[in-house]
Amino acid sequence: MDERDRLISQLSQKVLVTVEYGSRHEANITFGRFAKGPVLINGDRSVPLQAIHHNTSGTVFRLGNDIVFKSVDDGAIKGLSSSLNVIESTFQKLDLLAIRVVEELNALHTSGIDYDGQRGKELFTAKQFEVNLPASNSKQLDVTLLQVPGKIDALSEMTFKYSAATDHWTAYNIDGSIVGEGRKEIDLGGMVIKVNTPARDGDGFNVSRVSGEAGRIKFLLSDGKEIAAASNFVITPASINTGSAVLTSRIIEENSPDLESVLDVTTNSISPVAFTEFRSGGVVGYIPANADSVDLASFGQSPIIEFNFSSTEGVGSFSVTFGGTQYTFPSEETRSTLVPLAEDGQTSIKLKSDMIAEYLNDGIIKSLSGHTLKELGLFASGFEGGLKITGITSFTSGTLTTQDGATTNAIVRDSTQPSGFRVFTREGRQIAGQPLSNAEASLLITEENGFRDNAIYRADYLNAVGGMGYRGAEITNLRPDGYFTTTSVTSLINNGDLTRLIRKNPAVNGLSAQTVTVTTSDGLVESVVNVKAGASAKDTAAKMNVSLMEVGFLAEA
Repeated sequence: MDERDRLISQLSQKVLVTVEYGSRHEANITFGRFAKGPVLINGDRSVPLQAIHHNTSGTVFRLGNDIVFKSVDDGAIKGLSSSLNVIESTFQKLDLLAIRVVEELNALHTSGIDYDGQRGKELFTAKQFEVNLPASNSKQLDVTLLQVPGKIDALSEMTFKYSAATDHWTAYNIDGSIVGEGRKEIDLGGMVIKVNTPARDGDGFNVSRVSGEAGRIKFLLSDGKEIAAASNFVITPASINTGSAVLTSRIIEENSPDLESVLDVTTNSISPVAFTEFRSGGVVGYIPANADSVDLASFGQSPIIEFNFSSTEGVGSFSVTFGGTQYTFPSEETRSTLVPLAEDGQTSIKLKSDMIAEYLNDGIIKSLSGHTLKELGLFASGFEGGLKITGITSFTSGTLTTQDGATTNAIVRDSTQPSGFRVFTREGRQIAGQPLSNAEASLLITEENGFRDNAIYRADYLNAVGGMGYRGAEITNLRPDGYFTTTSVTSLINNGDLTRLIRKNPAVNGLSAQTVTVTTSDGLVESVVNVKAGASAKDTAAKMNVSLMEVGFLAEA
């Protein structure tokens, strides 16, 4: 009896219990203040009590296998639990404080100028992220994170979803807005996410913050010259000023033009099959100011054959005819891939168009003759209303038979030439594309088209100087047929006589004064450049650039 009472006394110090004694003086103990509470000990049967702690949700208690409760009423366990929750809450507040300090100091420091005149770098880093994969994915995904100290601290938790229609991953932040996109690699500035395994439509994963920022905070600068203590804009009066005028300045908040974003009106895919088609020429949209890089492409449309069907019909077979030969899909060996059966062995499963396209492009579904699409020089792309197949040879015809036995003819489209496009700044500077004529510029460079009211058309940034374009941007213009060049203007000036380039005192060379006329076959450019007697090739190139750079020409010596 004494040992039993001693143990009950020790137990009651740890947790509040209610004790009732039976006819044989056995102790029946229940959890809490009431005799009808959860049973801890009943005769010779005991129920284990387990404390479970989580860094986010705190401490909970499990009694046996079923009952879970958040807190206890009294005793040493309540004190320890409360203390643990207070400590965990303090850690969370310290982490939030560390995040705020790092974000605010980094934002302030990167807005300044360092000793070498460069923008300030991030001062601190503390954040760290990890990948969480949901069990609902079609397969186990291999995802790696490349995190950049300092820049990673400007990011928050994100959710990633894969779309088979565009073959792209899309990153969403907490409020659901899109923060990045990519196929196998998504660059978010402070973090690069690489998905190393193929995914299926609807697959996803979460990138979550790892707690412990207060313990991980780290100073990043290694040289005192990197401290950006200077202001980005410094205005000082000239020492020779005699007036009393006062100059005030302020940063003007930039407003987006009243146009659609290019990201919204175009397809995020550089593919000759998945594209956006515009019905007419004109202003399309604007490139957002926060875009790090943009790839724009205008495709000539290859020959396309289009099969239309709904997701409820399913594809039983289809055929394409080109080059005088008809190819019918699927083969007998690959029919079960295109028309798989359900578990009952009777009902056929209707594959989505993007899945059919994937199987075709991977060579899993073959034709009756044993050919794959790749061997035929074809490529398939699924869309909401059916399937498109493109190739280098014009199609003659095609048919599709649904799983219900209905047969329809395919839509055949011939190839078309690509259209051109041009890129401008809002001040009127053209930085990509073919130059405009004066008439075209007067019609295009208007406020209604998103330009500033004082915008003036210039094409002098169309050609990169030293590999760098407008405001240091790396702009690469590619044309399938290349750009037109004149290999040597000097040979025109000296009339093919190289001896006239030899030094002759007192002149540098023997070239006579003359004029060089530059015209283009489309009539957009007709410019006359006066060349002085004895001028060097470098001087001649510089004089030509003064006249011609604004219309997209670049002379080199």
